[in-house]
Formats: sequence, C-alpha cells, structure tokens
Amino acid sequence: MTLEEASKRFGVDLDKLKNYEKNGLLTPIEILASGEKQYTEEEVRKIGVIGSLLKAGLAYEDIRQYLSQSNSGTENTEEILRILRQHRYSLLENIHEKQRLLDEIDYLIDDMRKKFYKGKRKD
Repeated sequence: MTLEEASKRFGVDLDKLKNYEKNGLLTPIEILASGEKQYTEEEVRKIGVIGSLLKAGLAYEDIRQYLSQSNSGTENTEEILRILRQHRYSLLENIHEKQRLLDEIDYLIDDMRKKFYKGKRKD
C-alpha cells in the first residue's frame, strides 16, 4: 500500500503521513523503480496510534521507542511504560485544570445571572 492509498483509506492528510515517515514513525517495506514506496498492512495500521500519541504530546523519539517496543518487547519496556504513564499523568493534570476553570466560569455565569434577575424584580 502507498501513502496516498493509506491517506485515502484512513482519512489522514498525505503530508502528515509523509511527516510520519520522515520522522521514522512509518517505514516502507519496498521502494519501487518509480520511486513509489510500499508499506505493509501492519505498518499502515500504526497510523491511528501515531496520531493519538502525537496528540497526547509524546515526542517523535518516544513514539519510535513505543512502536519498536510494541513489536519486539525488548529491554526498554519499563522506560516506555514510564514515558506513557508520565504523559497520562500530564493529561490528567490538564483535564483537572480545565475542569477547575470550567467550574469557575460556571460560577461567574450563575453569579451574573443572579445579579441580572435581581435587578429586574419588581418588589
């Protein structure tokens, strides 16, 4: 499968897939005489995982390590688990901070609404 075919199949921008390849996240199995690169089905199935890990804030090097470990299960597994747990913790912190800000905005909305309607009453 080519990157163009993978782009259409998974709905991922072709430039993004080329960037994945450039950064060592996708590896072609074969380069044809035309220069077109071919990828295995297994290789292109990584696209979703790569996208999720990038959105989570992992660096390319960490993703390369993860992909390597998930295929081989070698000695760096503990390091990859540590990196993933660290990013998970960071994401949870961000979620909690956003929830705190949302609660604060809800309070301000409620406070403003009470003031607005208090001034409209005809006692």
